[in-house]
Amino acid sequence: MAELADLEGIIGPSVIAPRPVDWTAMEETFGLRLPADYKRLFDRYDNLDFDNFLGVFNPGPDADAVLADVGEALEPLRILTAAHETIHLMDDHGRSRHAPRFPIYPQPGGLLHWGTTQNGDSCLWLTTEPDPERWDVVVTDGGDWWRFHGTFVDFLVGVMERSVRCPIFPDGFPSSRRVDQFEVHGQ
Repeated sequence: MAELADLEGIIGPSVIAPRPVDWTAMEETFGLRLPADYKRLFDRYDNLDFDNFLGVFNPGPDADAVLADVGEALEPLRILTAAHETIHLMDDHGRSRHAPRFPIYPQPGGLLHWGTTQNGDSCLWLTTEPDPERWDVVVTDGGDWWRFHGTFVDFLVGVMERSVRCPIFPDGFPSSRRVDQFEVHGQ
């Protein structure tokens, strides 16, 4: 199991002061507790770009705006899955099978958006467990779906160290352990 210190070793020291997040207000707005590793990461960093491909964003101080952004990010997935009872769930080797579709937030146990890729893939938590430290990571391009049984930090460290291979991501990702920190102006 990866620790936040492992991820910080990949990212390096914070070079941009993170925007403050009122985690209590954020969790009240979402009606969910969020994973501790996610909260600790964004208490230290602002927005992160992993090898110019995978973006993970500091939610910032406005919980209502974040909720609206998450809803907007989830809407295409809601539309894509609405007409089907099953999805194409890939294993770690890229083999696909039909599986029941996942609920989408705000449905109980629904997928909750936390990141995106340059290819438009969505990175999500599957919130079926009451304990957010046990939420799995799900990645989808809208057609294929992949589920990682581990934490947010386990996923990011594993992907960057190439010990976790998401078959939805390009074969060459990551090509380096580069992580850029950046601000989004106007937020």
